[in-house]
Amino acid sequence: MKGLFLIEPLVALYSFASFLVLPLVQQYVYRRLRQELTNTTYPVSANASRCGPSNTSSHHEVSAVELPRGLDLFDLVSVVTLELDKFSQ
Repeated sequence: MKGLFLIEPLVALYSFASFLVLPLVQQYVYRRLRQELTNTTYPVSANASRCGPSNTSSHHEVSAVELPRGLDLFDLVSVVTLELDKFSQ
């Protein structure tokens, strides 16, 4: 019975930590895909000009189509990997 009291807090802590980490992973993947697809850096400051010469319409078009597709692919691979891990145990 003591093992049960030890496992429940560990599962709760693991779930809470996973809940906090997932948005950070998604932001990291979004940033890396944006850098790879548009060859531009992510604007860090709010004072960055959105009409500068580095921001052309072609970057926005590529970003609007390819970036969500890449993020969806990452999410799909993540879910399939987790599901396959469940079946392998």
